[in-house]
Amino acid sequence: MKNTILKLILSLLLLCFLCTSASAIVNHHVPVRLLYAQPDKNSGVVFEIPIEVALLSMTEDLNWFRVKIRFSVGFIHYEHYGWVNIPVGSTFNIPPLAPVNIP
Repeated sequence: MKNTILKLILSLLLLCFLCTSASAIVNHHVPVRLLYAQPDKNSGVVFEIPIEVALLSMTEDLNWFRVKIRFSVGFIHYEHYGWVNIPVGSTFNIPPLAPVNIP
């Protein structure tokens, strides 16, 4: 019985920590510049991606993310804003958070 209560308390603390850390993130800029051969910073770079991807905001259920994609071809710059569906909230069963927007 004590082990069950202890596991429940630790699970709740972990969930609270994850929710508060996810909502307290200030800089959502996700630099996607280098494609590595392995999931390690010491592995070799396979390709340098010539685009900028920035995470601007997310929905409360953590399934839709507003992103900015910017790339250049010569002196012409293209910039696109839109929503992308990455089902993080429904995949990991994360409860809805308060909306997070970047100023």
